[in-house]
Amino acid sequence: MVTMIFLREELTQSDKTTPISITVGKIDYSKKVSDKLHLDVGIKGAFSDFDNDVSVGTFQGQNFIEDPSLTDMSNLKERILAGYGNLDYAISDKTNLQLGLRYEHTDSELVSNVQGKVVDRQFGEFFPTAYISHKVSDTLTLNFSYSRRITRPTFNDMAPFVIFVDPTTFFAGNPSVQPAISNSAKFDFNYRSALLSAQYSVEDGTISTFQSRFDEENERLIFGASNLDRSQIFSLTLGLPLTVTNWWKIQNSFIFLNTKITTTLDGSLFNFEQNSLNINHTQSFTMAKDLTSEINFNYNSPSILGFIGTSTLEEFYSFNIGVQKKLGEKWGSIGFKINDLFDAVKWTVVTDIPEQNLNMVNTFDIFNRTFMLIYSNSFGNRKLKSARQRGIGAQEEKNRVD
Repeated sequence: MVTMIFLREELTQSDKTTPISITVGKIDYSKKVSDKLHLDVGIKGAFSDFDNDVSVGTFQGQNFIEDPSLTDMSNLKERILAGYGNLDYAISDKTNLQLGLRYEHTDSELVSNVQGKVVDRQFGEFFPTAYISHKVSDTLTLNFSYSRRITRPTFNDMAPFVIFVDPTTFFAGNPSVQPAISNSAKFDFNYRSALLSAQYSVEDGTISTFQSRFDEENERLIFGASNLDRSQIFSLTLGLPLTVTNWWKIQNSFIFLNTKITTTLDGSLFNFEQNSLNINHTQSFTMAKDLTSEINFNYNSPSILGFIGTSTLEEFYSFNIGVQKKLGEKWGSIGFKINDLFDAVKWTVVTDIPEQNLNMVNTFDIFNRTFMLIYSNSFGNRKLKSARQRGIGAQEEKNRVD
C-alpha cells in the first residue's frame, strides 16, 4: 500500500485584463514610369495603446492575498511612422532588378504602477532591400536578394502576465523586450521545378519567446520573452518534386541549418551552436476525377531556434493524412484530415548551462491528434477576390496581437 503525503496545499488565482487599441493609416502611390520602370511609394502610421491589469495571489482561508511581485498595472503607448519607396526595373528581357528603401521611426513608452517608467525609447532606422533575378534559360533561373528588417515583439511578449505551470514555474511577459534587427542575404537556384537555396542572416537582439531564467530570490523558474545578443543562421534548402505517374506526385523538402547564438547571462558571455535538419515528405494521389488523398511526414532533428533561446529543442516528427472530394463547381469540396496521426508531437526543451548551475528538461505536450472534417466553398463574386486580398495594411499589427 502506497501512502501519499502532500507537503502543502495552495490555491492560486491569476487574472489579467488587456484591452488593446490599434489605429492604422496608410497611403500608397504606384506609377508605371515606362515599359521597363515601375515606382511605388507610400507612408504609414500605426498607433497602439493598451492597459494591462494583472492580479496574482493566493487564498488563505477565504482571504485573497495579492503577490506584490507579480501584481501590477501598466500602460503602453507606441507610435510608428514609416515611409517607403520601391523601384522595379527590367534591365533586359531576362534580368529584373528591384530596389527598396523604408524608413521607420518608433516612439514607445510603457509606464508601470509598481516600477514607474519601464520603457521610454525613440529611434529611427533605414531598411534597404535589393532583389535581382536572371533567367539563364527556359529551365534555369538565378535569384539574389538582400534585406534589412525589423522584428517587433508581440504585445503578448510585452504585456506582463502570469500563467502557472506549478507554484514555482510559470510563463510571464517582459515589458522591456526590444525589437530585433536582421540583415539577410539569399541566393536561389531554380532548375525546372527543383530549388536549391542558400541563406545567411545575422540578427541583433533576437527575441526569444521562451527564454528561461531562475529567480533565486523567490525560487521560481520563469519562461518569458527576452533579447539575445545575436543569432547567426546559415541555411541550405533543397526542394525536389517528383512526378511518378499522372496520378502520383511526390514533394521532398530538406532544410539544413547551422545556428549560432551569442548572449549574456548574469554578466557572462555564452556561445551556443547547433546543426539541424528538417525533412518534409508529401505524397499526393489522384484516385478518381474528383477524389484526391495525401500523406505527409515531417521530421525535425535537435535544434536551437531563436524563440527558445539558449535551449535545445529535441527531435520530433509528425505523420498526417487526408482525403478530399470535389462536389462540383457550385458545391465546393469536402475533406477529412488527421493531423499528428500517432500523437507523437511533443516539444522537449533541454537547457544545460553548467556555469549557471542550470540543467532542465521540460516537455510541452501542447499538440494532439486532431480529426478534421472540412467543407469549403466560394460564395459571392469571384472577381472581387483579388481586391479583398489586398488588405488594409494592418496585418503586421494584427500579428503582434495574435
